[in-house]
Amino acid sequence: MHSQHLIIEKEETGTFTPSAQYALSISLVRLISTLLLYMIWNVFTNYIFHEAAFKHNYTEVDVRTAFMKPIFDGLLEDYDNKFLLTGFDANGNLIEIMYNLIDENTAYIFHVMECRKVFRLLRNQY
Repeated sequence: MHSQHLIIEKEETGTFTPSAQYALSISLVRLISTLLLYMIWNVFTNYIFHEAAFKHNYTEVDVRTAFMKPIFDGLLEDYDNKFLLTGFDANGNLIEIMYNLIDENTAYIFHVMECRKVFRLLRNQY
């Protein structure tokens, strides 16, 4: 992963240059948008990850991003506590996540991978 660095330039008067002001405002909008999405869409406050969840090189950020606004989230047939969630990872790729509920605030994530064709058409009706 690459981290982005924001270069802020100040003029001799001690004020920010117009391009730096613009870059700061865009960064602030992105931060606020991310926080609002997290507060609105984040269902669980705790995530526990089994090591197998990272088998296909997806990250915790990918999982949290998909949970923020799922395409589908539901109980799998024939199971009492095995859920499937499909959503987009941090790079915009459709992924599938399987998890168990530990309690009302905790999800146990044990499977994350590129979404298979069989799950791609599933949608929740909101």
